[in-house]
Amino acid sequence: MFSGFWKTANFDIQNAYLCGCVKIFSTKQKGRSPRSRRQFSRIYYIQNGPVSERICKIAFLSIFGISNGRLGRALSSQAAEGGAPHQDKRGRHVPANKTPEEKMKMIKEHIAMFPCYQSHYSRNDNPNHQYLSPHLSISKMYTLYKECCTEKEVEAVSEWKYRQVFNTSFNLTFGRYVHVYVYIQCILFTIIM
Repeated sequence: MFSGFWKTANFDIQNAYLCGCVKIFSTKQKGRSPRSRRQFSRIYYIQNGPVSERICKIAFLSIFGISNGRLGRALSSQAAEGGAPHQDKRGRHVPANKTPEEKMKMIKEHIAMFPCYQSHYSRNDNPNHQYLSPHLSISKMYTLYKECCTEKEVEAVSEWKYRQVFNTSFNLTFGRYVHVYVYIQCILFTIIM
Protein backbone atom coordinates (compact mmCIF):
# COMPACT_ATOMS: atom_id res chain seq x y z
CA MET A 1 0.00 0.00 0.00
CA PHE A 2 2.80 2.37 0.93
CA SER A 3 4.75 1.87 -2.32
CA GLY A 4 1.59 2.01 -4.45
CA PHE A 5 0.53 5.25 -2.77
CA TRP A 6 3.87 7.00 -3.29
CA LYS A 7 4.41 5.55 -6.78
CA THR A 8 1.62 7.77 -8.12
CA ALA A 9 3.91 10.78 -7.47
CA ASN A 10 0.94 13.14 -7.82
CA PHE A 11 -0.07 15.13 -4.76
CA ASP A 12 -3.66 15.66 -5.94
CA ILE A 13 -4.26 11.98 -6.71
CA GLN A 14 -2.75 10.99 -3.36
CA ASN A 15 -5.02 13.40 -1.49
CA ALA A 16 -8.08 12.15 -3.37
CA TYR A 17 -7.16 8.57 -2.46
CA LEU A 18 -6.68 9.48 1.22
CA CYS A 19 -10.03 11.25 1.31
CA GLY A 20 -11.67 8.20 -0.25
CA CYS A 21 -10.33 6.01 2.56
CA VAL A 22 -11.87 8.17 5.30
CA LYS A 23 -15.56 8.30 6.08
CA ILE A 24 -16.82 11.35 7.95
CA PHE A 25 -19.97 11.23 10.06
CA SER A 26 -21.62 13.97 12.05
CA THR A 27 -21.52 13.24 15.77
CA LYS A 28 -24.71 11.66 17.07
CA GLN A 29 -24.33 13.01 20.56
CA LYS A 30 -22.41 15.86 22.02
CA GLY A 31 -19.30 15.02 23.97
CA ARG A 32 -19.45 14.61 27.69
CA SER A 33 -17.93 18.01 28.11
CA PRO A 34 -20.40 20.85 27.54
CA ARG A 35 -17.60 22.79 25.81
CA SER A 36 -16.92 20.11 23.18
CA ARG A 37 -16.59 21.62 19.71
CA ARG A 38 -16.37 18.35 17.86
CA GLN A 39 -18.97 18.12 15.13
CA PHE A 40 -17.63 15.20 13.04
CA SER A 41 -16.18 11.74 13.59
CA ARG A 42 -13.76 10.16 11.15
CA ILE A 43 -13.46 6.44 10.48
CA TYR A 44 -10.38 5.17 8.61
CA TYR A 45 -10.43 2.23 6.20
CA ILE A 46 -7.87 0.40 4.10
CA GLN A 47 -8.60 -1.93 1.22
CA ASN A 48 -7.51 -5.50 1.92
CA GLY A 49 -8.34 -7.25 -1.34
CA PRO A 50 -12.11 -6.99 -1.88
CA VAL A 51 -12.72 -6.17 1.81
CA SER A 52 -12.44 -2.76 3.49
CA GLU A 53 -11.00 -3.03 6.97
CA ARG A 54 -11.45 -0.40 9.63
CA ILE A 55 -8.23 0.69 11.34
CA CYS A 56 -7.21 3.37 13.82
CA LYS A 57 -5.87 6.75 12.75
CA ILE A 58 -2.30 6.06 13.92
CA ALA A 59 -2.14 2.87 11.82
CA PHE A 60 -3.63 4.72 8.84
CA LEU A 61 -0.96 7.43 9.03
CA SER A 62 1.80 4.85 9.45
CA ILE A 63 0.69 2.70 6.51
CA PHE A 64 0.79 5.61 4.09
CA GLY A 65 3.75 7.39 5.71
CA ILE A 66 2.00 10.74 5.99
CA SER A 67 1.70 13.28 8.78
CA ASN A 68 -1.42 14.13 10.71
CA GLY A 69 -1.20 17.67 9.29
CA ARG A 70 -1.29 16.52 5.67
CA LEU A 71 -4.30 14.28 6.30
CA GLY A 72 -6.07 17.06 8.21
CA ARG A 73 -5.48 19.58 5.40
CA ALA A 74 -6.72 17.15 2.75
CA LEU A 75 -9.87 16.34 4.70
CA SER A 76 -10.63 19.95 5.64
CA SER A 77 -10.19 21.07 2.01
CA GLN A 78 -12.49 18.24 0.95
CA ALA A 79 -15.16 19.50 3.34
CA ALA A 80 -14.67 23.12 2.18
CA GLU A 81 -14.75 22.22 -1.54
CA GLY A 82 -17.81 20.03 -1.14
CA GLY A 83 -16.54 16.52 -1.72
CA ALA A 84 -13.25 16.87 -3.61
CA PRO A 85 -9.93 17.88 -2.07
CA HIS A 86 -8.56 21.12 -3.46
CA GLN A 87 -5.83 21.13 -6.06
CA ASP A 88 -2.22 21.45 -4.95
CA LYS A 89 -1.23 25.10 -5.39
CA ARG A 90 2.47 24.77 -4.64
CA GLY A 91 4.79 26.11 -7.34
CA ARG A 92 1.97 27.51 -9.48
CA HIS A 93 2.35 31.22 -8.79
CA VAL A 94 4.67 33.53 -10.67
CA PRO A 95 7.41 34.89 -8.39
CA ALA A 96 7.14 38.62 -7.75
CA ASN A 97 10.82 39.18 -8.57
CA LYS A 98 10.85 37.23 -11.86
CA THR A 99 12.27 39.18 -14.78
CA PRO A 100 9.70 39.43 -17.60
CA GLU A 101 10.42 37.40 -20.74
CA GLU A 102 10.57 40.54 -22.94
CA LYS A 103 13.43 41.95 -20.85
CA MET A 104 15.28 38.63 -20.92
CA LYS A 105 14.93 38.55 -24.71
CA MET A 106 16.24 42.11 -24.97
CA ILE A 107 19.31 41.24 -22.85
CA LYS A 108 20.07 38.18 -25.00
CA GLU A 109 19.68 40.17 -28.22
CA HIS A 110 21.99 42.87 -26.87
CA ILE A 111 24.72 40.40 -25.91
CA ALA A 112 24.37 38.55 -29.24
CA MET A 113 24.91 41.72 -31.28
CA PHE A 114 28.58 41.99 -30.21
CA PRO A 115 30.93 40.44 -32.76
CA CYS A 116 32.74 37.37 -31.52
CA TYR A 117 35.33 35.00 -32.93
CA GLN A 118 36.50 31.47 -32.38
CA SER A 119 40.01 30.92 -31.10
CA HIS A 120 42.40 28.83 -33.15
CA TYR A 121 43.82 27.27 -29.98
CA SER A 122 40.63 26.12 -28.25
CA ARG A 123 38.73 24.79 -31.26
CA ASN A 124 39.44 21.14 -30.45
CA ASP A 125 38.76 21.36 -26.71
CA ASN A 126 35.61 23.48 -26.85
CA PRO A 127 34.33 24.07 -30.40
CA ASN A 128 31.33 26.18 -29.29
CA HIS A 129 33.37 28.58 -27.16
CA GLN A 130 33.71 32.05 -28.62
CA TYR A 131 35.62 35.17 -27.68
CA LEU A 132 34.66 38.82 -27.55
CA SER A 133 37.01 41.73 -28.10
CA PRO A 134 39.60 42.23 -25.34
CA HIS A 135 38.52 45.88 -25.24
CA LEU A 136 35.14 44.82 -23.79
CA SER A 137 34.03 43.80 -20.32
CA ILE A 138 30.65 42.94 -18.85
CA SER A 139 30.55 46.36 -17.17
CA LYS A 140 31.13 48.12 -20.50
CA MET A 141 28.52 45.96 -22.19
CA TYR A 142 26.04 46.71 -19.40
CA THR A 143 26.67 50.46 -19.80
CA LEU A 144 25.88 50.15 -23.52
CA TYR A 145 22.79 48.10 -22.65
CA LYS A 146 21.54 50.86 -20.32
CA GLU A 147 22.04 53.44 -23.07
CA CYS A 148 20.05 51.23 -25.45
CA CYS A 149 17.25 50.95 -22.87
CA THR A 150 17.20 54.73 -22.42
CA GLU A 151 16.84 55.21 -26.19
CA LYS A 152 13.97 52.72 -26.32
CA GLU A 153 12.44 54.16 -23.13
CA VAL A 154 12.52 50.77 -21.40
CA GLU A 155 13.55 50.15 -17.81
CA ALA A 156 16.92 48.36 -17.65
CA VAL A 157 17.53 45.32 -15.49
CA SER A 158 20.25 45.30 -12.84
CA GLU A 159 23.88 44.64 -13.74
CA TRP A 160 23.69 41.46 -11.65
CA LYS A 161 20.87 40.12 -13.86
CA TYR A 162 22.76 41.12 -17.00
CA ARG A 163 25.83 39.22 -15.75
CA GLN A 164 23.71 36.19 -14.89
CA VAL A 165 22.29 36.01 -18.42
CA PHE A 166 25.76 36.50 -19.90
CA ASN A 167 27.24 33.69 -17.79
CA THR A 168 24.39 31.17 -18.11
CA SER A 169 23.05 31.67 -21.64
CA PHE A 170 26.26 32.29 -23.58
CA ASN A 171 29.57 30.46 -23.95
CA LEU A 172 31.65 33.64 -24.27
CA THR A 173 34.93 34.88 -22.86
CA PHE A 174 36.80 38.11 -23.40
CA GLY A 175 39.93 37.82 -25.55
CA ARG A 176 43.37 38.57 -24.12
CA TYR A 177 46.13 40.83 -25.29
CA VAL A 178 49.31 39.04 -26.27
CA HIS A 179 52.21 41.05 -24.97
CA VAL A 180 54.85 41.77 -27.60
CA TYR A 181 57.61 40.75 -25.18
CA VAL A 182 56.13 37.26 -24.67
CA TYR A 183 55.51 36.92 -28.41
CA ILE A 184 59.17 37.77 -29.22
CA GLN A 185 60.39 35.29 -26.59
CA CYS A 186 58.28 32.53 -28.19
CA ILE A 187 59.72 33.31 -31.64
CA LEU A 188 63.30 33.35 -30.32
CA PHE A 189 62.75 30.05 -28.50
CA THR A 190 61.49 28.35 -31.68
CA ILE A 191 64.43 29.73 -33.71
CA ILE A 192 66.99 28.48 -31.15
CA MET A 193 65.40 25.02 -31.02
